[in-house]
Amino acid sequence: MRRDRGHPDSLTEDQRLGHKAVTGRCPELAAASEHVRTFATMLTELTGQNLPRWISDVRAADLPGVSATRPHWAPTQRSAGPTSS
Repeated sequence: MRRDRGHPDSLTEDQRLGHKAVTGRCPELAAASEHVRTFATMLTELTGQNLPRWISDVRAADLPGVSATRPHWAPTQRSAGPTSS
C-alpha cells in the first residue's frame, strides 16, 4: 500500500483515518509522527531557533531508535574559543 508523504492538511479523509488507525495502536509511533510533523513545521516556517527545544523533546520522549543515541546533528558543547597549537 502506498503512503503519501504530502502535507498533513492535503491528506484525503481515508488517508487521515488510516494514519489515525495506525498511530492509535502504538503510542511510540504516534509520538514519533508528532515529532516529525513538528520538525517539518520548523522547516517550512523557517523557525530553526526552535531546534534545540525539539531535540530536547525528542530525547525526553525516549523513543526506541530515535532517542537512544546522540545523532550527528545534535548540538554539542562548544569550547570557549579556538585553541592555539
